[in-house]
Amino acid sequence: MIAPAPHLTVLGALGDLAGRQLLPGVVELAARDELPPGFALRGVGREPIGVEGFKAHVERALDAHAAHLGARARRRVVDALDYRAADLQDLSQARAAIESNQPSVVYAALPPSVFPATVAATAAAGLPEGSILAIEKPFGRDLASGGALNALIARELAGIGVARVDHFLADELPRRVVELRRSVAPVAASWCGRDVESVEVIWDETLGSEGRGFYDAAGALRDVVQNH
Repeated sequence: MIAPAPHLTVLGALGDLAGRQLLPGVVELAARDELPPGFALRGVGREPIGVEGFKAHVERALDAHAAHLGARARRRVVDALDYRAADLQDLSQARAAIESNQPSVVYAALPPSVFPATVAATAAAGLPEGSILAIEKPFGRDLASGGALNALIARELAGIGVARVDHFLADELPRRVVELRRSVAPVAASWCGRDVESVEVIWDETLGSEGRGFYDAAGALRDVVQNH
């Protein structure tokens, strides 16, 4: 994960990103015995499904997206789960959902419109030193809103680390392209604005927008194309 904190809080824990990317990533760490001692994962969502309902939801997601990592690793993560129902636009509910007496990673797997409220709630939660707020892409809707969000973070979260996360850049193909550009001298010399006339990006997906809440306001263009 982002830091070896023993406590992870996933905001938007019932969403597509958490089920398809984040939770399988945690299982992968469990399979490699890289989770910190006493690890606990708290999911936060709107629906009042309770801890057992959340565990059942996560088990279904892991069966679909992390079956190859083994039953033992999946069980370790499911056993570490807790759940809080909260409206993240309500400061008191969001603060209560985020509060922890242990260093925590708070992962905002949320639409950009909720990020300002999340920053305010994280600041109000008074998390211990060593805590981190991870904010998923897209970071704002445009340059102005991204700058305003950065200013809010600097003002409210001076004592908390902030990670601006783009999970797409961890994919193998983008990493290989970046490494090729960095390490091969002829490529590095020629891949520049002087010599490259155009770049064509093809973004094919087999998924629809169902269950992907950030697409309601962002869409693929803002979520992926503009920052890659």
